[in-house]
Amino acid sequence: MFALDATTGTPRWTHKTRGPVHSSPAVVKGTVYIGSLDKKVYPLDAATGRASAS
Repeated sequence: MFALDATTGTPRWTHKTRGPVHSSPAVVKGTVYIGSLDKKVYPLDAATGRASAS
């Protein structure tokens, strides 16, 4: 998974999951939720890509 700057297209961050991503990411209050075929949902800070406690 990766995020791009909306204005410039420059990569901002990347994040690897332990399985293929199987759904579109959802963004809620600054957190990106990524579902993976490893049966986990990864909450990431939308600005940094770091794992979030959400």
